[in-house]
Amino acid sequence: MTATLLGNIKGPKGDDGNGIASITQFSTSTNNSTGVTTTTYQITYTEAGKSPAYFEVLSGATGAQGIQGPKGDDGEGFSIAQTYATIAAMNADAENVEEGEFVLIASASGAEDEDNAKLYVKGASSFTFLTDLSGAQGIQGVGVSTITAGTTSGTAGNGQTRTYNVNLTNNTVGGQITVQDGVKGDTGNGISAITGPVSNGLVDTYTITYTNGGSDTFTVTNGATGQTGATGQTGQTGPQGLTPQLTLDENGNLYVEYVQSIS
Repeated sequence: MTATLLGNIKGPKGDDGNGIASITQFSTSTNNSTGVTTTTYQITYTEAGKSPAYFEVLSGATGAQGIQGPKGDDGEGFSIAQTYATIAAMNADAENVEEGEFVLIASASGAEDEDNAKLYVKGASSFTFLTDLSGAQGIQGVGVSTITAGTTSGTAGNGQTRTYNVNLTNNTVGGQITVQDGVKGDTGNGISAITGPVSNGLVDTYTITYTNGGSDTFTVTNGATGQTGATGQTGQTGPQGLTPQLTLDENGNLYVEYVQSIS
């Protein structure tokens, strides 16, 4: 069976509707006598050229404070129930931590470990991260980079003054160090010669002459000559000696031979 077209019953497209683009706070004011605050809001439409509309919201003054309720039960104080070297060690020990208890990661590597000082709370079956208790990194300090020579004045070795600049790592001069040599002292008095002795009996006198022209003397008393000792006993007769005998052969060779003397 063939369908027969009767006509198009679709009407023409209507005009675009006028929607709201935004609602923003426009102004606010408070009546000091009543305490009522009036806040005005602006409605901006999507249709170009359409003037915005406004509406107001009134807020009443704050009411009187209600009656204070009864004091609640004392809460539990904050404490760290366990500390762990790693997060893995914490999770492995979860069954030994009560729900609501706090645990802390205390890594052996300290601040070098990004998990160090992280605080967790035990839930019904697992831990929840709360915060990182490690302090913020401090501002980098300024150190000494080099010490360089500055000015010099005076005579070397006799009160000379030298300054040195203390250069810091932030490319500034942190100060100066002043070093002063001691003043050269007077020439010392040494010994130029020791002469003598000049003897007077058992006493010998020596003279010390100094480099500044002065002199001193000192004496040495010798001991007196002792008495002659007694004559010692005659020693034992030693073994008989050998007598050399010389011979000359026909070729002119001279020989020596030691033979025992016959008593």
